[in-house]
Amino acid sequence: MAGAGKSTSAPGAIAQALKDDLLDGAIAPGTRLTEEALSTRFGCGRHTVRSGLQILVSEGLLAHERNKGIIVPPVTEERVDAMCSYRLILAMGALRLALVVGADFSEVSRAVEHLESLTEETAWRHVIEAHSAVHRRSSRPAATRAWSPHIGPVRTSST
Repeated sequence: MAGAGKSTSAPGAIAQALKDDLLDGAIAPGTRLTEEALSTRFGCGRHTVRSGLQILVSEGLLAHERNKGIIVPPVTEERVDAMCSYRLILAMGALRLALVVGADFSEVSRAVEHLESLTEETAWRHVIEAHSAVHRRSSRPAATRAWSPHIGPVRTSST
């Protein structure tokens, strides 16, 4: 596929390009995405496009409907709640553990300040990136060995 990066698979690059289009509002809810049109756009085979679309279906950004194919689902309160419910539970648990061990919240504070500094004119993709940065920074301590006494044994490839 033309333009695919060395470290990204062709389906991954297609998924990322389509995700960018979705977050920028370039593809409207209700739009049907066809493998043929996307194969032409990305200069690759339908199997590669199908794999890229399945990535976005599994993330909940696209929907596969019987006899209709892949469509961009409407954004509803229920869809947003369903997509975010597990994230809230995990984030709250990570923050509670961070408090127990006295973690440094300065990175989280900077990420929140950046998110709050964005204006209504900021591209939606940048808002999503800033919002995701808050979540990544608030859960980062959970991935370190310092958590192991609090969450049980941690297995790594070196142990």
